[in-house]
Amino acid sequence: MPAAIVSAGFVEFVQAELKAQADKERAIEMAAYMKSKVPFYGVPKPERLPIIRAFKKQFVPQSQAQYQANILALWQLAHREEKYLAINYAEQFPAYISVAALPLYERMVREGSWWDYVDVIAGHLVGKVLLDNEAQVRPLIDGYVDDGDMWIRRTALLSHLGHKDHHHQNQHQ
Repeated sequence: MPAAIVSAGFVEFVQAELKAQADKERAIEMAAYMKSKVPFYGVPKPERLPIIRAFKKQFVPQSQAQYQANILALWQLAHREEKYLAINYAEQFPAYISVAALPLYERMVREGSWWDYVDVIAGHLVGKVLLDNEAQVRPLIDGYVDDGDMWIRRTALLSHLGHKDHHHQNQHQ
């Protein structure tokens, strides 16, 4: 995807916000806790919430391509919080959480390879696509069960969470 599709000022906004709140001591603690070689800014989730609210208002994607380009623009950055915000951005726009986005979500799972990324991607993104498009997506998710990547296998399991309750509610309406 060409970089021109990324919303103007999106990456700069996110990085400026994270840099303004960076805490080196907390970054070291967060990296140690996560056993992560990926660097942290030291900005925990409560302090990232205003960024999420801001980009939900200021950087609404105008197309599926822009939605995915914005996610990827953050995902490819070096810091863990940038990757968290890529996932948070993805969650903010349900209309684009679609079959078309599955290859990107799978890429993020394979590249992220750690529970803090994978659990949210699997549960909130892949799971929503599966729930909304079960007949079309189930064969792909069933294929994940035998994948050589343990994080893809984990995604196959976690993508079903909450679906039983949803199906049960629909049967009784």
